[in-house]
Amino acid sequence: MSTINVNISTKCFINYLCLIDIFYRTFRGKFKLYKVVIFNSNCYDKLMKKHIIIFLIQFIFLNFFTLATHFSVNNEHSKIKFKIGYMGISEVEGRFTDYKAYFHFNDNSIKEIRAVIKAKSIDTFDKKRDSHLIKKDFFHVTKYPEIKIWSSEKLAVKVNEQVETKFYFKIKNKKKLVPVLITYKGSLKDPLTEKVGHYFSLKAKVNRLDFDITWNKKLDDGGLLLSNEVEINGDFETYPVGDRPAFSRFFTPDKESIKRVEIDMSGDFINDKEVKKKPNFEVIPKKSKRKEKEIFTVKNLTITFFTGFTLFLLMIALSYFGQKYISEYLEKMGLGERATYVITNTIIMVIIIILAIVSAPYMGLGPNPLS
Repeated sequence: MSTINVNISTKCFINYLCLIDIFYRTFRGKFKLYKVVIFNSNCYDKLMKKHIIIFLIQFIFLNFFTLATHFSVNNEHSKIKFKIGYMGISEVEGRFTDYKAYFHFNDNSIKEIRAVIKAKSIDTFDKKRDSHLIKKDFFHVTKYPEIKIWSSEKLAVKVNEQVETKFYFKIKNKKKLVPVLITYKGSLKDPLTEKVGHYFSLKAKVNRLDFDITWNKKLDDGGLLLSNEVEINGDFETYPVGDRPAFSRFFTPDKESIKRVEIDMSGDFINDKEVKKKPNFEVIPKKSKRKEKEIFTVKNLTITFFTGFTLFLLMIALSYFGQKYISEYLEKMGLGERATYVITNTIIMVIIIILAIVSAPYMGLGPNPLS
């Protein structure tokens, strides 16, 4: 059985709203050929059967077969740092602040690692030096705006154990396999949101000459201003797509954002011997048997099904009785039939949209607060 991304909840809400309006008009006997939802022009009475089918499929998948195994790095609680030898006796440290990274995580193994770093986000805590680093002598960001890192190898990980592997690094127009050390630090539950995050660290050393970054200066003693070896360290907090940590502005990317990364990097994979086919982030095999309490345990699935279905019925009832009483009130005020219809539906749909957003966690968007 395949699984789908949690973000399908957004599309599911639109069909919830369409069905609420459809059921109401069916019960009242006022179903006519017009748009039943202003912002969803495809939701017409002649497509009632189609929307019911779509809703049922999404509802079943959302509540029974969705298991978030596609993870994204939370930039706000992560860091990519580097340091390089300076004048033979010191070091210059820096970091990159703008990056995206995705991977699959199942059965204590990770695969399909993809990372894109914006080269111009380099920060060595010296603006003058940073302005030099982004120019032609170093990263030449106007021509090569991104640093890309990827691997399709499946890596088995255990808590606090280092795993040796190799990642492809592409800096400027040069690509090279680089040895890296990955450590899985384990998982922790956010005490405020009860969402489970997974933590990783990375270590690597690269020779900058391999990537056509050759600028240097000779010192009086015959040495060089900069060393050729650059040490890279990363610490990463990751969450399943669709989760959001407490006190964070971070939103995990939607499916389209991930697809754009794949399109941008597809030319880098296509000739790699390790990649047999282009990875698919849209459909992920359901193989997870994690013992930790993750988002979709049996308890959570059961509670989400009943809370989601109950809320759905309540929204139908709200739509039916709300429109009935508001319409009657507006008619008593002397408003015409058209004005009564527009005002009543606008009020009800705004209320339903707000309720749908507020009740999202109870309908399958992330872990159910009651579980």
